[in-house]
Amino acid sequence: MKITNLILLFVMGFGLSFCTPDTIKPEPVNHELGWFPAAPLNISDLNTVYDDYNSNINITGKRIYLYYSTNKETKGGNFDISSRCIDAFLNLDSDVFHFSVANDYPHYSYKLLPLINTGADEYGPFSFYSDTLTNSYTLWYFLYASNQNGDFDIRFAFTKLGDWGHYQSSQQILGPFEAKVLNSGKDDFYPTINASYSKMYFSSNRGQNYDIYEIDMDFKNIVNWLKNGSDKPVKNDLLSGANDDKCPYIKGNLMVFASNNTAGFGGFDLWYSVFENGKWNKPENFGPEINTKFDEYRPVIEYFPDSENDLMIFSSNRPGGKGGYDLYYTGISKMIKTNKK
Repeated sequence: MKITNLILLFVMGFGLSFCTPDTIKPEPVNHELGWFPAAPLNISDLNTVYDDYNSNINITGKRIYLYYSTNKETKGGNFDISSRCIDAFLNLDSDVFHFSVANDYPHYSYKLLPLINTGADEYGPFSFYSDTLTNSYTLWYFLYASNQNGDFDIRFAFTKLGDWGHYQSSQQILGPFEAKVLNSGKDDFYPTINASYSKMYFSSNRGQNYDIYEIDMDFKNIVNWLKNGSDKPVKNDLLSGANDDKCPYIKGNLMVFASNNTAGFGGFDLWYSVFENGKWNKPENFGPEINTKFDEYRPVIEYFPDSENDLMIFSSNRPGGKGGYDLYYTGISKMIKTNKK
């Protein structure tokens, strides 16, 4: 099934997780490769019958700040960006692994979402910080795409952490603004950045198909670069094949994306490429444990240093879900190399 306008996207942010027991569904650690199961599991507490695509004990793990695209609020109409928190951690005392949707929302979401959601479709959220060691001067950037003007254009908003530090904080989110340096007269969406913060990648159909494009970025002047940059994005020929290649997402040295390459298992499959020796390796398919003859879409990944495998969340319209596209999670072999947790 070829997807044109039906798209799943989401973005994750992370922190330490401390939750009350009544928000947790415990699961013994019996996965062969680590905390996360080799066979994808439905995130049932988050999914609906609509399209959801595009999270004081001795624990180790993370709270996932999940932003995703869904048409549940419009009952199958246009897509908006929504958010929830997901907890993934191991109780070291009982050796029980917890993966659950918390009754909580990301810190900035209540101010951000009303600003960016419109009567059109909003897809492909992605966020990052201007500084790896966050402080009151650190900026948080949120990118996404909207087809409010007829085709998908990448937009962004941002805020300063110091604006959220105390009860008299201004809690100001600036934007949204158009990321003119990335956009064309065609569909441009799913931005992501590499580990060195030197390049931005995204997908676009400005050529014959949907391909993965890259552009050098000015990380020291992000706002001005996004608004006024003059460099032109170029197609990455290694990551882009003869079919549609979409939804790139990078963590450390690993890129994951969706492609309907005919070498897959049918529909859109999930693929990956490892950055080694200054270049991306030839993409490889995640295989039949994850991919099906249906559509697997918009993967995102996160590094868990204390687990034997890492986390991938994606969407799929495979049978057995709640309806439409559902969000799933699974474990992938350790390929991510990063100093960040």
